[in-house]
Amino acid sequence: MERSKINNKSQLDRHYTQHLVNKETDPRVRHLFLTAGHSTAPLNCTLEMFQFLCTYHQVSPGFLDLICSFGRELGGFNVFHHMHILHERFSSTRHPSTAIREIGRSGDELRVGYKLFAMEQQEPEHKNKWVMRQTATYHTLDLAKWKAFWITVKANNVVRERTDEISTNASDSLAAEALSRSLLTHQVMFNWCTEGWAWYIAEVDDTVEKILRPLTAADIPPEEGSLDPHQYIAKTLSFQREKGLDQVSEKTLPRSAGGLSPVQPRNEIARTETQHTTRSGQEREAQID
Repeated sequence: MERSKINNKSQLDRHYTQHLVNKETDPRVRHLFLTAGHSTAPLNCTLEMFQFLCTYHQVSPGFLDLICSFGRELGGFNVFHHMHILHERFSSTRHPSTAIREIGRSGDELRVGYKLFAMEQQEPEHKNKWVMRQTATYHTLDLAKWKAFWITVKANNVVRERTDEISTNASDSLAAEALSRSLLTHQVMFNWCTEGWAWYIAEVDDTVEKILRPLTAADIPPEEGSLDPHQYIAKTLSFQREKGLDQVSEKTLPRSAGGLSPVQPRNEIARTETQHTTRSGQEREAQID
């Protein structure tokens, strides 16, 4: 694999001019990495260099929405700091300007772009253990020549190091292998995005739990002049005792047909039992007579 580190516009012009002079077509896989000093620093790419790269590689204008959130924020809100997905399909018959035969471009392209956010751990000397990072990815796949082009915007070299193995194994192959190689590169991006979120959420949950646990067990006194909940319950129970259980039972629980009510006052139950005993005794005396 050929590697080139370009630091200015002059080096960029020489790098691409030599391919045109030697009549070289685009390589099977080309990765372009834009880095920065740190997550909030401007990218190591001038405006002239970026314009040249986007023109030479026919980058879709929608890619600007992916990279405008990088660098220092202007004001308190960044309108580009959100998820964004780019998807385009070009055909040489409908879009003849995309076909450049001299450098091996058929014009039949599939273009995708997206921006991902991930949580990364910082060095121990930093105050905040976790920090949110972002990466922007732009990918084109020639569906006739099966050549792939990538732009990856990431402050550090984490993604570049992980894609080295995939790029090293790139060689002339069938369409299925080229498509598989592109999907594996996308998987590297997605794995980087997801690997830190589970640990970060677990630590946030543990921090919140330590704050809420003492609060839920705290004894909060009532406001001055208000009744304690226990006083409300005592007031309600004492109110029922003042009315009397007999009155409540007779009013709320009617008698059942032909018998006693489900809840009947004790003195009424005694009177009923006495009447029943007297009536049974009179019946026996009538039978004896």
